[in-house]
Amino acid sequence: MEGDFVYAYPGFFSQGTAINDIEVIDDAVLIEISYEKFMELRNGFEEVPLLVEKIRDYYDGQRLEHASDLLILKAADRFRKFILGNKKLFGVAKRRDIASFLGIKDDSLRRFG
Repeated sequence: MEGDFVYAYPGFFSQGTAINDIEVIDDAVLIEISYEKFMELRNGFEEVPLLVEKIRDYYDGQRLEHASDLLILKAADRFRKFILGNKKLFGVAKRRDIASFLGIKDDSLRRFG
């Protein structure tokens, strides 16, 4: 989505191995920063650690909400919730990737869409 901050999880901030790949599926402008340059920014501006904490907290919350949705919501409800917030992805992302993200079989996703 426009204005999103994207980073490899958990890799970038902790320098651990990322568990997922990042794929741009639409035209995008990316601004990349190396970890070394990021450390220079962090050391030069006292606000950066707080900003990093806020970014990590936000995305950790998003992951927890998604994990909860996978456990609690029925497949149709997960689909409805997802499509309300991500209409642009349909027609761009692969159906099987959306189905996988939602924990739904591709055949079942076709029934909802």
